[in-house]
Amino acid sequence: YDVYFPQKFFQYGNINSKIKTFDILIHARSRSFTGKENTDNRNLSKESWEDIVNHLKNKNFTVASIGSIQDSLHISNTTDLRGINIDELCDYCRKSKCMMSPSSGPLHLAALCGTEIIVWSGDSYNEYRYKKAWNPFDNKVHYINGWGDVDISKIKNIIDKFK
Repeated sequence: YDVYFPQKFFQYGNINSKIKTFDILIHARSRSFTGKENTDNRNLSKESWEDIVNHLKNKNFTVASIGSIQDSLHISNTTDLRGINIDELCDYCRKSKCMMSPSSGPLHLAALCGTEIIVWSGDSYNEYRYKKAWNPFDNKVHYINGWGDVDISKIKNIIDKFK
């Protein structure tokens, strides 16, 4: 931080965009994610994502899957927004209640759009990063320690508190 040149942040996304609004965006990375060699331990199984989405749907939330087509899953009972351009993704983020994912680039983007996030990571020091260092708009962050072995019931408990 430089007191002579303080950082300025601008929220991405158009809150007045005419795109459909989704309550929850999910970034369900594939276990065979091409960015890293072996990411099985960092990404939930498709079955775990389906369990989470079923829980969301039982709460009457609208849900969309985001990410790249080649590296992200389209989970059943969600709208497939994978592969959309970044401007559209920013608009969806800005208008959604929350995005959830293991630690990922789209979650950082969501933070810059002012979106509440549910994030899990295997590195406990990332909790501070997500809640403070990487959160210029002080968005609500629900941090869970763990990667592909994250306790799904913790995610569901957070969901149960959404209005």
